[in-house]
Amino acid sequence: MEQEPLVRILLKERAKLTAYIWSIVRDVHVTDDVYQDLCVKAIAKREQIRDRSHLLAWCRRVARDEAVTVLRRSGRQPMVFDTTVLDLLETEWQSEDAHQTNETVEALRLCIEQLTPNNQRILRLRYMQNLPGAQVAAELDRKLDTVYKALTRIHKSLLECIERRRGKGVADA
Repeated sequence: MEQEPLVRILLKERAKLTAYIWSIVRDVHVTDDVYQDLCVKAIAKREQIRDRSHLLAWCRRVARDEAVTVLRRSGRQPMVFDTTVLDLLETEWQSEDAHQTNETVEALRLCIEQLTPNNQRILRLRYMQNLPGAQVAAELDRKLDTVYKALTRIHKSLLECIERRRGKGVADA
């Protein structure tokens, strides 16, 4: 995973991750230390991380292990000592992550349907047929720069549409 999207996800999910860490250590300063160490480790391991859901699952596992290790080193016991409670939290968060992913995919599908046929064709060539920009341009008999500008506009349009749908709920958009 590239560093920039990884950092964006870590920042966006900071509240959830720190709440999870705090539920184990019950100390704001230790929570911040564990979160910072987690971020450094995630950036160092970014080549091994596939996507958002993999990153979040990895972060929770590392946060849990690191929090318990820090407490043991300091001679303190984790407040949530029973690992079954942590396992339940992990299961719930994975379920929530999957639900959010499904909502986003559905919003994307509906937003793509709203694009013009020409823009849908550009997306199909670029992403479904996995053609590089130059081949898309050749297929459409357009300049490469024109195709890249169109893709940029399409990406922006899809992002705005998805954000609107997720903000309102898919049924309301």
